[in-house]
Amino acid sequence: MTSPSRDTVEWCKRLRLGSNFVEAVTAKKSKERDYLIDLLEGEINRRDALAIERNIKNAAFPEIKTLADFDFTNVEMPSSVTRAYFTDTVFVDNKYSIFMYGRPGTGKTHLAIALGIEACKHFHKVAFYRLPSLIAQLREAKSTKDERFYKRLSKTELIILDEFGYPPREDDTIELLFDFISNYCYQQKSLIMTSNRTFKEWLTDFTDPRATKMAQATLDRIAQNTLLFNFTGESRRSNSATLVK
Repeated sequence: MTSPSRDTVEWCKRLRLGSNFVEAVTAKKSKERDYLIDLLEGEINRRDALAIERNIKNAAFPEIKTLADFDFTNVEMPSSVTRAYFTDTVFVDNKYSIFMYGRPGTGKTHLAIALGIEACKHFHKVAFYRLPSLIAQLREAKSTKDERFYKRLSKTELIILDEFGYPPREDDTIELLFDFISNYCYQQKSLIMTSNRTFKEWLTDFTDPRATKMAQATLDRIAQNTLLFNFTGESRRSNSATLVK
């Protein structure tokens, strides 16, 4: 009897077929065995494709963007960042975050979504929010005690916060954001934040002494294990725009 391959054993485990099925497969003659292994591999590939499709749908990206369509020429990144950080989503595995800073139209949201898509392909659970929308949903969940929303936050491994630089003006914004970062993100998952304002500029939105302290505490938690990507180019939207006369 031929010994089962590592892939065959792993596929059977994932399909919950048990050790008896593994033994039955390997006991078959060559052609029969190859046929069954092909069936196993096909079913695994089908389930993986469905899982990736489901992850991308649940992430609620506003559009689909890919790394293949992105030009890294005008993006300054830490020297430690390699291609594997993107294609293998190493930063998610290590619970690192990324702060993308640059003027509007330089591709921050494009790259954030593309990294989110790669994370979905590696079977990570991802959620995309624009910061004003997240704050509104946090406020609603707090008011209605929506446990399903909080459960989803807990299970998500990568959260993308687009338009982070402009927090809503409501008085409870920073408290909601502080609780979100402290309870659901800090040392628990990865964040990708896009902003055309620095952290220092962001702090100026909070003038009340208590809010200022809470905002600083929020940034202290965000800044830990966070990589800075500096987008230095001109606005891609402006360069490609055609004015209607």
